Amino acid sequence: MNHSYIVDLNCESCDCKRWELSGIPCHHAIACAREERIDPESLVHECYSVATYKKAYSFNIKPMRDQEHWTRMEGVDVYPPVYTKVMGRPRRNRKKDPEEKLDKEGGKKLTKHGVSMHCSVCGAANHNKKGHQKWAETNREAPVATDDDSEEEFDDPSIISVS
Repeated sequence: MNHSYIVDLNCESCDCKRWELSGIPCHHAIACAREERIDPESLVHECYSVATYKKAYSFNIKPMRDQEHWTRMEGVDVYPPVYTKVMGRPRRNRKKDPEEKLDKEGGKKLTKHGVSMHCSVCGAANHNKKGHQKWAETNREAPVATDDDSEEEFDDPSIISVS
């Protein structure tokens, strides 16, 4: 899983696009800069420099008067949401959808509406592996009894016939 990225130190770009998005050289660009013996800190965008930071906050911040002296704004008053502290231990279970129904154990499970089961033994629809034998017995034709079947022969060596 070798990936190769093209780094252009003059245009300050890399194929991984991290350098263009953040302004900070990615590890591919840093590796190329070290190979070319260029200081990687010189490739960082100027918006991250100390001089730009000082220039941004160089103006004086005037102190504000007390809240009583603020001008009232026209519009709807915004209040924080009503919060009631609930007694007891917080719930751990997720909030379930109303579409989820109760199963045999009392929990909830999603319905299989619209899903058709298929047997993993024979591949037929409307039954699964668990119901395969029962399904096969009900669909099998019943054998017709004859007089020759009265004496049973067993080929199983574990059954011993005693005469």
